[in-house]
Amino acid sequence: MNQEAEAKKVENKDLQTFLDDTFDTMGKVLDEQNPELRQLEIGTVQFVGRDIARVSGLPHIRAE
Repeated sequence: MNQEAEAKKVENKDLQTFLDDTFDTMGKVLDEQNPELRQLEIGTVQFVGRDIARVSGLPHIRAE
């Protein structure tokens, strides 16, 4: 094998090692994650007056 071919072989091995290490690390990080879903309600204030506010888009809100 000539020097150029030998250098490419070493380069390819270094790249493969780098990629393997990178994806191993990414896999470990993803395995440690514990994603959670949170439900949010977002509404719009339509009116604010004395002792009252009128909002829309909040189906689970209750008046007191």
